[in-house]
This record gives sequence, structure tokens and C-alpha cells, in this order.
Amino acid sequence: MSNCWESGSTETLSGVHLSAGTCLVDFMKRTVHQNIEKLATSRSPPERMSDSMDILCLCPNRQNVENILPITDSLKTMARARVDFLKMDGFFAQDTESLLEGQNIVKLPIMLPQSFYFMGELEKLKYLRRIKKIIAFDKRYDVVLLGGMGIIEFHITRLLKRRFGTKIFLIQDAISLTPEGRSLKKRLRSIFYGFQIRHNLCTRIFVSGEATKRTLKSDEVHEHLIMVTGIPRFSYLFDQKLDNTCRPTSDVLKILYLTAAYEWHGFSSRETEIQNETIQVLERMSESDCQDVAITVRLHPRLKLKVTSEKVTVEDGLMTPIFKSIQQSDTVLSSTYPSTALFEALWFGKQAVVVREDDDYGTILDGKRLEQAIPIIPFAAFKENPIKVIRDFHHVIEPHLKEYYISAKSEESVKIICHQILIDLQNDCL
Repeated sequence: MSNCWESGSTETLSGVHLSAGTCLVDFMKRTVHQNIEKLATSRSPPERMSDSMDILCLCPNRQNVENILPITDSLKTMARARVDFLKMDGFFAQDTESLLEGQNIVKLPIMLPQSFYFMGELEKLKYLRRIKKIIAFDKRYDVVLLGGMGIIEFHITRLLKRRFGTKIFLIQDAISLTPEGRSLKKRLRSIFYGFQIRHNLCTRIFVSGEATKRTLKSDEVHEHLIMVTGIPRFSYLFDQKLDNTCRPTSDVLKILYLTAAYEWHGFSSRETEIQNETIQVLERMSESDCQDVAITVRLHPRLKLKVTSEKVTVEDGLMTPIFKSIQQSDTVLSSTYPSTALFEALWFGKQAVVVREDDDYGTILDGKRLEQAIPIIPFAAFKENPIKVIRDFHHVIEPHLKEYYISAKSEESVKIICHQILIDLQNDCL
């Protein structure tokens, strides 16, 4: 592969590189946080490795970058890691490169006409063949860090694993609630993975909470691969300097509506229709004589539909940090399916709710438990009198439910994840 390098590095792809089986030595004892799992406390991680490693990072979106950068920074210190980021904006148009200033960036000589997941299935197959033809890494990588195991990431990591024995570590960004076997479109996508359980390609999968672990297990992902560690981008929820219970200072009821990328994720067109109808209801609500209600519609970074309105505040999800939006809201809602950000809102002590046509969560795994965490407002009632429905809504969540979806281990997740990566690499050479 002809690679183009950016930023401060002049390193080329020539030369000898470590194999994934290179022994990692000179381990030193250190204190491990009491919340780290038994596996993590069974062996102390090294303060600094005597050998270095080469890491390739695949970050399709900005949330992935937020998860992976703290991990690579730590591994650069602990293991003298050399880190490359594969530029993926040409596949997904998510502007990740602006977050990677000063990092080594590897480019592929391809730019898709639109984001890969907005293409039809036949068009995806056509471009996937082109992508596979130009992916021929002549640099050996010991480790790949993934932000998600999508179609393109699967084929890149499978190539590296077959060619070099590269170890694959997935930091599962989203909270996964629906088994893929319950979605027709996701079942059809299995053709892109050769009908394999794609996550089983990984050496280890780090997830935010028990809910995601349970969903992956239901999709026949090997349980021993999955670790509940929390994830780095949720660590801010446990920052003692951040007042997670703060409320807006005015008497105005502030409502934050989180749009979703249903087309990107393979949902049916009905979900998109309900989302558009919900925005129309919120616009009418904003036009009413209620002066004590303020509505913000936050656009999902992977939403194809662009919303412009003078009736509500429209917020760009690609550029505005989610925690600021949540912090300045009273009630946070999404339609049809619970956004990952709703679970963040729970840790802020906000009211979180989903507007749905059905009175249950349908195909979502463990829907009854989810209703206890994030209740459902019937779509018909919401359309009839949205102001009353939202004002009357008040739900108190049990603390253990918040932990089930986003573990408090997120505060120490960088330490836990780095420790486990080094342990897995060490075990491989024993």
C-alpha cells in the first residue's frame, strides 16, 4: 500500500518491526485501583516496557477518537508504543482528522462519493472490493485499536490478523441493546462479514456496561473476550469537579431532543418518519404561547437529513460537546430507540425518556429493565399534548440501573484497558 504520512513524523514503512509475539518483559509492581476487575488485579502492569510496539488505530467517528487517544497516550509511556491512525474520513466523512493534530496519519488513496453506510447494498459491495484491493499493508502492526467493528474495519483487521498475527482490541463505543439477530437489515449485512461473528476476530472487547456485554453474548460473541471496563469518553461523568446534578438556573423548562442516524444503522424508514414527526411536534410546541419552554434539537453526527428551523434551536452534534448540551437541559428525549446520550443524561440526574409508538421496547434485549431506566412516552399522547406530557413526567431511577449501562469503572478505564492489553500480549508470548 502506498501510504502518505502527515504531521510530525518522517517514519517510513521500511525496516524491521516487532511481531505480535515479541515477549514483553521487565514488569514492575504497582498499585491497581480497587475497582479494577479480578483479572486486572491478578497481575501488576508494567510501568514501562523494555520493548516497543506498533499500533494502528481505526476511528470511524469522533467519539472513537475520544476513546482511543487517552489509551494510546498511556501506551506510549508504558510500552514505548509507536501509534498510527488510519485516516477514515474518506469512508465516513466524520471529520476525525481535526482531532488528530500531531498524530501520525496513514492515508488510503480513495475517497468515497458519500458515507459508506448511506450507500445501497450493491454499491457497498462495489466499493468494498475497491477498498480491499488497495489495502495491502507492508508495515507490521502488533496491535489494532478499534472504535467499532463495522464492515470496513472488519476487512482491514482480518487482513492484518492473517498476515501478521496482529492482536485486535475493540473499545465498543455505543451502548448496544438490540441483538443483530432481531434486525433483518443487520442479518442481511452478515454477508459482508462472510457470515462470521465479526466480533470474535478480536483479542479483547472492552464495553461500557453489563447491558452491552449481554447483547454481544446473545449475538454469539465469545464471553471470555468481553470485559466490562467502562470506556474513556464516559470518564467525565465521574469527575468530582463536574457538578452532575446541576440544573439550568432559569425557570424555563429546557428540553433537549436527540436525533438518531437510523439510516446509518440500518433501521426501517418508519423510525425516520417518527423522528421527523417528533421534530414537527417540537416546532409547534415552540410556537405556542408557552414562554417558559426552550427546545433544542441536536443533530446526530451521522444523520443524513439536515434540519434547519427558526422555531427551535438546532445544534450541530459534530461540533458541540454532548455533556454541555445535557448539562444545560432539564429533560432529554429521543424517539423510537434510546440514544447512548440518554444514559449519560441519567448520570447527570436528568429526566430521560423515549417517545415510541409501541408501549414496550420490542426487539431490544431486556426491555423491561430498560423501561425502569428510561421510560416510554406513547407517541400518540406526546403528539396530542407534548407540553403537559413532558411537564408531568417525573421518574426516579435506581443507581444500579445507571451502572448496568455505564459502569463507574469508566473513571479508571484507561488504566484498566491498557493493563489488559499488555497482559494479553504477555500471555501470547508465554
